[in-house]
Amino acid sequence: MTDRGHIVLKNNRLKDAARIMSKNDVHDLVVMEGGNIIGILSAMDIVKVYGEE
Repeated sequence: MTDRGHIVLKNNRLKDAARIMSKNDVHDLVVMEGGNIIGILSAMDIVKVYGEE
């Protein structure tokens, strides 16, 4: 397990978040807005969105 979390900004595209997850071999990203944590984005969240297309 890593001691460094990976983040994505609220305004980032979902495709970019998926690339970050893939590149860093992680399944969750902390979502930030204005320096505050506003949520967690999981790989399953991305799968659900792309599965609806």
